[in-house]
Amino acid sequence: MEPCIILVTRLVLTSSQLVDHFDKTNTATWSQKFYVNDTFYSPGGPVLFFLGGEGPESPKTLSGSFYINTFAEELGALMIAIEHRYYGESMPVDDLSNDNMVYLSSAQALADCASFRAWFPTAYSMYSTTEDAAWIALGGSYSGNLAAWLRLRYPHLIAGALASSAPVEATVDNHMYYDVVQASLSTSSYGQQCPDALAEAIETVELMVGHESGRMELAHFFHLCMQIDAYNPSDVSNFMAMLDDPIA
Repeated sequence: MEPCIILVTRLVLTSSQLVDHFDKTNTATWSQKFYVNDTFYSPGGPVLFFLGGEGPESPKTLSGSFYINTFAEELGALMIAIEHRYYGESMPVDDLSNDNMVYLSSAQALADCASFRAWFPTAYSMYSTTEDAAWIALGGSYSGNLAAWLRLRYPHLIAGALASSAPVEATVDNHMYYDVVQASLSTSSYGQQCPDALAEAIETVELMVGHESGRMELAHFFHLCMQIDAYNPSDVSNFMAMLDDPIA
């Protein structure tokens, strides 16, 4: 069965969201893009509500390769993915000037989701049963935070949340994350040699960053556009973070 994908754009939905949910004197509205996939939906089933994060959404979010499909098939659920304000085609403002960025916040994004949840069952008669259905918010990383916060802030609208890899408790030294990565790397065919080699390589790079000749060598090896600025903490931390990304 081919999935039914509904794409709502500005041409279809022109007054879906308030630019500012917390200023009653500001009645400006904008249109927010979302997708619906009812491949596995049985009327009366739950709604799996995927919250977009810091990037555009596409039909791939609700495609067969994404984990939400597994849950939808098991539960007979309707899948919905909503795009985060200020990303993709969901722009509540005309430009990204400093003054207009005031409406970009997690609180506004949560209010968007709550408003959408209340509006959707009444907007499409074919999905009217979702009014009384259990809505489960889903997300990963930042959008995982949103999923957890949406359940916390709007429990009358959201029955549950799946917050995958959500940093809801921010920590300065989050070494626990890399403890898990190290344990995973040690299960490779090379065993403990794999994480040990990586640790040695990272220590070597840290030493090289502290010396002019080492920074020149790193710039050449990694084809950097410019040499690492050892006197700029952000430059050094960003470089080291880029080394971490492929590993974790």
